[in-house]
Amino acid sequence: MSLLPILSFSLLLLSIHNYSSPDCNRFQCGDLTIDYPFSLYDTTNPDHCGLPGLLISCENHVPILHLQSANYTVQGINYENRTIALVDTDVLDQNETCPRVKNNVTFFANAGIDYTNSDVNLTFFYECNIALNSSPISCFTSNGHGDSYVFRTSDIPSYQYPTWSAACQLVVVVPVLNYYLDQVYNDLNSAFGVALRNGFQLGWNSTTNCTKCLDNGGQ
Repeated sequence: MSLLPILSFSLLLLSIHNYSSPDCNRFQCGDLTIDYPFSLYDTTNPDHCGLPGLLISCENHVPILHLQSANYTVQGINYENRTIALVDTDVLDQNETCPRVKNNVTFFANAGIDYTNSDVNLTFFYECNIALNSSPISCFTSNGHGDSYVFRTSDIPSYQYPTWSAACQLVVVVPVLNYYLDQVYNDLNSAFGVALRNGFQLGWNSTTNCTKCLDNGGQ
């Protein structure tokens, strides 16, 4: 009898045992269970307990994901679909109907996450010295520094973007859920807060190699 099948099976068992390392633990924050690919911020957990850059802290029972650009409140995690629902924490702290976003959403290239098909982008042009092809945001006060505007990014003519960007003090691009944007699209310049406060969605890597790792707890 050949020893090769027995050896292969033994190596498989050893591999499974190694994936199930006991040094990574789930943790509870509010109503959410936090598990791989996320890990607890500011702990001594081994690196393999989460994907790089996906660190969550629990602040007054509220889970906060720390991305490269800013902090985002976690609204929910679907481990089956491998998606996480987020809202800019700074947006939640502001006026409900007229929040001002300050940062593009950025994350480290090796974080293993990306936008989902549920997301679309909004582009905000702040304090512009020319009039853009839309009504200005009605709830922002210009204070003599020029009006501000918001567009669905896909609606901006590509030939206009360089001119508009140069004419404005700040340009910020943020994702929102298409479902909520559709609800306020006809009144976007005054109702964009609805879309911002409902946040956006990120998905994590589900390629073949990553799937094996995720299905075994990431260890």
